[in-house]
Amino acid sequence: MPYRWLIAFLVAAILLSTVLEPLQAQLPRPAIDRALPTASYEGDAKLLVLPSLGMILLPLLSGLVGVGQRQLSARVDEGIIYDLRSALDEHLLRQGYRFFTSVKASEFVSRLTNDVVGA
Repeated sequence: MPYRWLIAFLVAAILLSTVLEPLQAQLPRPAIDRALPTASYEGDAKLLVLPSLGMILLPLLSGLVGVGQRQLSARVDEGIIYDLRSALDEHLLRQGYRFFTSVKASEFVSRLTNDVVGA
């Protein structure tokens, strides 16, 4: 299976993005619950800094994971389609002359392209 590692990385990216989404919703909670009621002008700014940095960095990380996920998905999808078309072409080259004279060319080509992408 030539796409084993790509599929494994794709599944890992999907799982990571699944974990990152709820974390983004939970980041403001500590700032609102603990930091804002106790914040004073002198101190406790640390309680606001860490959730604020998380609210900036976590969406960036989530976006990078999403881009990587789409890249891996496209690579696997297009690679499988290429492999199927290559195998089909090799199979067609082994067919006899009678096979090609009994089928309409336009119908044949349309079925090949649609069936490979559909599969």
